Amino acid sequence: MLFLGSLILVALAAMATSLLFRRLGLPGSRVVGGLVVGIVFGPTVLGRIAPEPWAEIMMGGTELRTALQDTERAHAAWQFAAGAVPLSIEEMEFEAERQWLEVLPMKQALRESEERHARPWVILTVMIAVGAAACGGLARRPRRPMASPKDDHQSVGTGVADAAAVGAWAAAVPILGAILTFTMLGNDAFDPTSLVAAAAVGIGAWTLDPIDRRLAGGPNARIELLRAGNVATMLAAGLILAAAWRAQTGWGLVGVALLPLVVPGKATTRRWPVRRIRDVVLLPSLAALAVVRSELFLETSWLLTILLIVIAGDGRWLGWFLGLLFSGFAPDPKSESRDGSPRGVVPGALRRSLAAIDTAGPQLAVAGGAVALGLISPGIALSLVLAAAMLDVTAPFRRRFAASLERPA
Repeated sequence: MLFLGSLILVALAAMATSLLFRRLGLPGSRVVGGLVVGIVFGPTVLGRIAPEPWAEIMMGGTELRTALQDTERAHAAWQFAAGAVPLSIEEMEFEAERQWLEVLPMKQALRESEERHARPWVILTVMIAVGAAACGGLARRPRRPMASPKDDHQSVGTGVADAAAVGAWAAAVPILGAILTFTMLGNDAFDPTSLVAAAAVGIGAWTLDPIDRRLAGGPNARIELLRAGNVATMLAAGLILAAAWRAQTGWGLVGVALLPLVVPGKATTRRWPVRRIRDVVLLPSLAALAVVRSELFLETSWLLTILLIVIAGDGRWLGWFLGLLFSGFAPDPKSESRDGSPRGVVPGALRRSLAAIDTAGPQLAVAGGAVALGLISPGIALSLVLAAAMLDVTAPFRRRFAASLERPA
């Protein structure tokens, strides 16, 4: 009960910090607030200030861990002393095997104890990830295409094939970038960790923010961007399914990724403040719980984190941009030159690609669910949460640049 109470305290502190950052006008408050609280309550800060109480509350298995550390220190002392005594190779190998057999069951017992202790964290983190995904689905607008003679953005693909092409590009570029990054850093390209991280940075947005809806263009353009985002989400879910099959765990994360696509939100959005619940309650709590067991300095690869930040942001808009261009995107007629030649193709496609990457929430849901279910390590989870926070922090600059592209050349 003490552990569960501590987790609830962490979630409440994340909500309060997020609201404070929001009141101060800081960008990215919904993710950054939870990230800050998770780091403060995690091993990076509180774990260093009070290591033993923190480990007992957050990790469990204190007695087993102490016994294992004492045994490993005794083995290290024997090896140091053996360096001054001439021993045969057979004696050294026999002692090494004996020490290994002594430590192995202790490590297994410690791992099982930590897994039992972590169940409240696993359940609560997955529940919040499911809730955030459900709210993302409830906040969606109706998908029925709208045809109006006043809609001057109707030419961004009006069929399923165009949306599938755009969505495939939108997912493929960041996914391939992430897999290539893990491969360059010495990981297996088809390792569950690589696949889940690639899915997280390639997943589509749950919905379009009101500002992004205006930047996207007319109603049909918005609907097509959401359809393309659904395709990207389904491709990301396919990667998660492959990762779960390889790891033989974490199958439920596929449901977290696909849940927003099947939750109807037309009527519910008018009755419930689902966006506010998602942004003020669920996402800050999820960010905090996803990193509360992660060590910022010892477990996090900064090179990998920087590359994931770049892929999650620039890789996404580049994928959308290429997809829009290669699927036959047509510009706003108002951006044509006097001789009738379209001169707004690139700015128009770039503007809409920047309007479609409000993906901090989906990326956070995948990262939180994956680390709770054991598909990725705490260090990778922290990298993905940092990348999601950077998406939110840079959103005002992205939108300001996209708005500048609306001005006639």
